[in-house]
Amino acid sequence: MGPPGCSQLLDGQRADLVSSLLPLSARGGNGQLTLVGLIGAAPRARCGADPDFSTWLAKRTPAGRWGAVEELVGAAVFLSSDAASFVNGHILYVDGGITASL
Repeated sequence: MGPPGCSQLLDGQRADLVSSLLPLSARGGNGQLTLVGLIGAAPRARCGADPDFSTWLAKRTPAGRWGAVEELVGAAVFLSSDAASFVNGHILYVDGGITASL
């Protein structure tokens, strides 16, 4: 989907990533995964150069726009805080809702 360099993670790859994080909890850590959508200037320069893709993204993403790097801060703060001490093997999507809409 999308121009080269703008691929999505396949379900099997997501499952492999999550299962690789779970052993951390047995050693007192916790593992989460944050998957981001098309956020920031670099993806926009690479993928947004195609006006058809940008139009598709705006129509398909419930947020209706590209994401901003600043929108990742809350997820990072939460996952690195004590509030997430019992969150293990979770994928937090910061993608404007596009994953849920696909």
